[in-house]
Amino acid sequence: MQGLSTALVALAGGLAMMLAGHLSLARGVPGRSWLVGFCLAFALQSGLLVLHLLAPGVLPPALRAVVGASIPPLIYLFFARGTGIPATPPQRRDALHVLPVLLLFGLLLLPGAGLWIDAAMIAIEAGYALALLSLNRANGTAGPIRRRALLGAALVLFTMAVVGVLIAIELSAGRLLSGSLALRAAMILLPAILVAWFVWAWRNPEWFRDLASALDEAPARESGGAPPTLPADEPPSADEASATNVDHAAAVALCQRLDAHLREGQAYAEFGLSLATTARRLSVSAKQLSAAVNRVHGRGFRTLLNDYKVEAAARLLVDPLTTERPITEIMFDAGFQTKSNFNKEFVLRKGVSPSEFRSANSAS
Repeated sequence: MQGLSTALVALAGGLAMMLAGHLSLARGVPGRSWLVGFCLAFALQSGLLVLHLLAPGVLPPALRAVVGASIPPLIYLFFARGTGIPATPPQRRDALHVLPVLLLFGLLLLPGAGLWIDAAMIAIEAGYALALLSLNRANGTAGPIRRRALLGAALVLFTMAVVGVLIAIELSAGRLLSGSLALRAAMILLPAILVAWFVWAWRNPEWFRDLASALDEAPARESGGAPPTLPADEPPSADEASATNVDHAAAVALCQRLDAHLREGQAYAEFGLSLATTARRLSVSAKQLSAAVNRVHGRGFRTLLNDYKVEAAARLLVDPLTTERPITEIMFDAGFQTKSNFNKEFVLRKGVSPSEFRSANSAS
């Protein structure tokens, strides 16, 4: 059992390092550094635990708590800075999140502070879980991907806090850390979570941009897409009607520029193309572009981008010059990275799979 526990912890640390490498390749995405830091901190904590299991007493066991205390703040800062609406750069007050680490380090220097270290670690994990839930409520315009990620991260921190309580109870009863049932359960749970995360990232290479570009998934009514309606007995004034017409005209003009940009050079097929990157190329803010797309097209930027990709794939599937090309090649040319996502988006818009679409049009 000892060997299995050590192998699971080593697996978790290895997966965390691989995810850190995967995230480091996502250039230009807000919040990337916070999530890379989380993965590296998790990998370091796993390495310290492996060292403790293989050679107990080499390092102070509480040192893991110091490293672990940096993980909840990094998760919170990723969501607060990298996926907010809009995303914001690091701020001076972010330095306050170093306090949990300093607190644990100070307790580590006190003799006989083991129980206080456990209590502080549990409080940090539970406190940041509540902060993530509060962040979720405060950002009502966040897309469903970000909301699910926020709730998932909060659940993981709550679970870690509960596991910490159970481990503390077992240690107070005289059981060794290596024999803790709660720790063994955590050793199984955490690698499972990381495996699921790794598979998700592997199946959808654009997942990080989907998560960081929270405005992409915001519904039109929440992104300023549809103009507010006035009561029937209060018709808009001439000035209000003129302002509305000007706003709509500006949105249409911006969407025309967007259409030209996406079609020229097939920019829609660019890997990892995000709302923020496109807005920067058009010299407007991400919020302006998102509002214009929702106002004119009635859907989010990411959905519009998939519309372009599906139409491009449909053209290639029926083009006599490309009838012999494999559907996988057409999928990549259209800008999709995974077959599952390609089939899902294609069926959603065309009602049939890509192969059925090609066969039907070939027959006709």
